[in-house]
Amino acid sequence: MQKLRVVVGVLAIASCGKSDRRPEKELVPGTNRVAEPDHAPAPVAEKKVDPACAAKLKDFSTFMTALEEEKAAYEIEMFNHLATVDRAPAPVEREMDTVALTPKAAQGWDASESNHVGGDLGKTDAEMVASLTKMHGMTNDNPDRIRVDIDETTPWSDAVRVVNAIQKAGYKEALFAFNGTSKVTPPPGVEPWTTTAEAHDAAEAKLKELKKGCKDWDEGIIMTTKDLVAALEKCNCAVDLDDVRVQTFKETRWHQAHPHVGMLVQLGDGGKTVALPKKATWAEGAKQIVAGPPESAAVPTVKLVAN
Repeated sequence: MQKLRVVVGVLAIASCGKSDRRPEKELVPGTNRVAEPDHAPAPVAEKKVDPACAAKLKDFSTFMTALEEEKAAYEIEMFNHLATVDRAPAPVEREMDTVALTPKAAQGWDASESNHVGGDLGKTDAEMVASLTKMHGMTNDNPDRIRVDIDETTPWSDAVRVVNAIQKAGYKEALFAFNGTSKVTPPPGVEPWTTTAEAHDAAEAKLKELKKGCKDWDEGIIMTTKDLVAALEKCNCAVDLDDVRVQTFKETRWHQAHPHVGMLVQLGDGGKTVALPKKATWAEGAKQIVAGPPESAAVPTVKLVAN
């Protein structure tokens, strides 16, 4: 009788334990780790931009975008100074055959030559045609197009000689490079160009200090204007936007970096003829070359003549 009560008690305990057992937790497949239940992310309150900050950023963005676009057209001028024309700066293609002409030298380089050193085209018309014909025969993506950089003080007669030699060598198009006219107005009290390394370095250092005032303005990343405006918006214009504008302008506007613009023309008869006295300068002729068709027009045909 005693045994029976013990057995019944054991069964009762076992039965009770079984009925209280909790459901088994689900494991992550292939592991012994318990899967965590899905939780919806907590809603993040939208941070409102101060209306005054938004208004400032609109004007700031317009200025900085114009400066950014101009900077894309900058090229360093070391031994020549291209003629200035009344056209907004725009990047000029470089990966093509190139001729550089100054009052003292005529040089040329094939598209494959990234280091433009040497490259004398010769003195006589025949020598120049021979050098350019050899260059034209080399394979590249624009076999019949050549970039032409001419110093503004070059006599018109020398420019015409070189352009004629280019045409005789087989080139059909010339991409004339000029200095464009900047459309960016300097901030009040700021010089148009930064002419000393000390002024440039001071502007660079000041920008680094300004970045510390806005945690979203990442010092280690070169930001586009769009990204910079977004960062300044997040920190609600916590930095002096006028100072950012001034220091960026000073840092960007290094005096050896010139805002260039190009004009592509077809070489030959049947179009516009630009005729000037032999003693005229390329600067005078450049204004006439770009004077006719608007920038968006089809590629014009141009012929240069020295009287």
